[in-house]
Amino acid sequence: PKLKIGEQRGRWSPGPHGSEVLATYHPSYPLRLQGEAFERVFGIIVEDLARAWQRAADAEAGHSAPD
Repeated sequence: PKLKIGEQRGRWSPGPHGSEVLATYHPSYPLRLQGEAFERVFGIIVEDLARAWQRAADAEAGHSAPD
């Protein structure tokens, strides 16, 4: 199925082998932007990666993370 990033970004979805995946923008996307648009999209990517990192850390520690 096609992924519509505007609708799916920031949502957790089932991934391969029982994992979860978090949809976000491709890291090269903000490089094509300038000014405020760059800052906004870059911030979104950083927030999404922080959420994914925290979910992985919680899973490794045996805790369940909220969505």
